[in-house]
Amino acid sequence: MKMPEIVTGLYDHTGNGFMSIVTSLVAWDRCDENLTPVSGEVPVVTMEALVGETIYLPCNVSTHEPGDNVVLVLWYREDKGSPIYSADTRGREVGSAKRWSDESMFGDRAYFQFEKQPGELAVQNVRETDSGMYRCRVDFIVAQTRNSVVNLTIIDMVKSIEKK
Repeated sequence: MKMPEIVTGLYDHTGNGFMSIVTSLVAWDRCDENLTPVSGEVPVVTMEALVGETIYLPCNVSTHEPGDNVVLVLWYREDKGSPIYSADTRGREVGSAKRWSDESMFGDRAYFQFEKQPGELAVQNVRETDSGMYRCRVDFIVAQTRNSVVNLTIIDMVKSIEKK
């Protein structure tokens, strides 16, 4: 069994050159050559941001099945039993998806961007309480449901400096 590897790279979320560091912990022996999880396991993307920044949580919404489309995108947080964000395209175009965000989590700070590759949940003005493990679930018309996992850490520089 191979040891997991840590893969780090720069990721341009906005297309304007603003780069974020994205680190993925990947158990290579549990994924095929395209990083598709084998036996239901999902690679975890680790992201960090400073309090007040906008973060872009990746979620792959692409499909290679002819005539296939996204039906529903759901975001969960590990400590919540029900979705905290949804984008529902049933009966409408992706651009007109019906969006909902849990007021106790993100409220109007979050917006899912289908047009990005991969798709992204943009969360503005992040708070330290936004730290946690998130799962994105994507349902398609034809393709199998896909899950993505993001471990998000929000750093409060003021608190970090005060501790020193």
